[in-house]
Amino acid sequence: MLEPSSINTVIYHANCNDGFGACYSAWKLLGNRCEYIACAHGDPAPDVTGRRVAILDFSFNNATTKAMIEQAESLIVIDHHKSAVVELHDISNTIFDMNKSGAMLAWEFFHP
Repeated sequence: MLEPSSINTVIYHANCNDGFGACYSAWKLLGNRCEYIACAHGDPAPDVTGRRVAILDFSFNNATTKAMIEQAESLIVIDHHKSAVVELHDISNTIFDMNKSGAMLAWEFFHP
């Protein structure tokens, strides 16, 4: 599994309090040594080539996520949306829990 302290790119749900809370959870551990990218549905995926990526409270479609996994050094999706579980059903680089917010899942990942 991806070591939380090694992450250098966080992609989080834009214009969303839960997404911002998830990003804050990462920032509390990683501070300024990480790039933080807000994404909304329909936005193009950022270039993650060679990066160690956490996608928080958000997901891209299946094909885009698989392409990002190929480009990135490592990547994990942490989400609580049912649509993400369905869309990414065949991808193992995920943490899903529909009983917790994205911010809570991120906090538990970055601050075990």
